[in-house]
Amino acid sequence: MTSSVRLSKWGNSVGVRLPKYVVDALDLKPGSAVNVSLENDRIVLYPAHKYCLNDLVSKITEENRHGETDWGNDEGNEWW
Repeated sequence: MTSSVRLSKWGNSVGVRLPKYVVDALDLKPGSAVNVSLENDRIVLYPAHKYCLNDLVSKITEENRHGETDWGNDEGNEWW
C-alpha cells in the first residue's frame, strides 16, 4: 500500500508523519530509531536494528571465534 504524505517544517529540519498502519505494522513508537537512506532517487526509511546480547552471542561459532593473543611478558605491575 502506498500513501501520500506532506513534509512539515520542524526546527531547521523537515519532518514526515508516518501513517498509523505503517507505525503499527513495524511496531514503532514515538522515539523509535529509524535509518534513512537514498536509493535510486528514493527516500528509504526502515527501523534501526535493535541488538540483543543473546542474539549476538548465539552467532559465535568455532569458525568465527578468535583464539588468545600472546602480548609478551609483563612490562609493569600487571597481574592476572
